[in-house]
Amino acid sequence: MIELSKEVEKEKLNSSLESEEVDAEDNSNLFTTKIYNWLENNFHLSNKKALFWNISEYYKSKGKDPWNALPVTFHIDHGINDPEFKKFLQYY
Repeated sequence: MIELSKEVEKEKLNSSLESEEVDAEDNSNLFTTKIYNWLENNFHLSNKKALFWNISEYYKSKGKDPWNALPVTFHIDHGINDPEFKKFLQYY
């Protein structure tokens, strides 16, 4: 699926370049294609919060400490009143 997406993006870029006159001095239009980290129908792999929680729960279910595999992470849901925000401030 990722390879297909890359090919589609390349085709879009090529067709836009063919339809526009490209100035040799100005290559800014070559970088108009947006690329982002997203996998179709894979919310739990492409969403940072979901991935964090799934990895944490997996390690806990195996009786292991998830922080041996995960970087320091603070998931803040409720702004400055969230307990995780207070942990973040204490850490940094």
